[in-house]
Amino acid sequence: MPEATPADFDLAREALASITSVDTIGDPAGFVDEGDGVVTVYFATTMRGYAGWRWTVSIAHVDGLE
Repeated sequence: MPEATPADFDLAREALASITSVDTIGDPAGFVDEGDGVVTVYFATTMRGYAGWRWTVSIAHVDGLE
């Protein structure tokens, strides 16, 4: 199973920061290789009332694009 890269987590954190306050985004909490160049990364949430919830971002890696 391919690993999510540090760049994947950086990109995902940046995307989340466009929709929520950065202080609601906790530590990385794993990833899933969805196949076909797609990886889903998870972050813990630090929002009150959402214990155990995770932020989820799916990233598509497309050949020939950077």
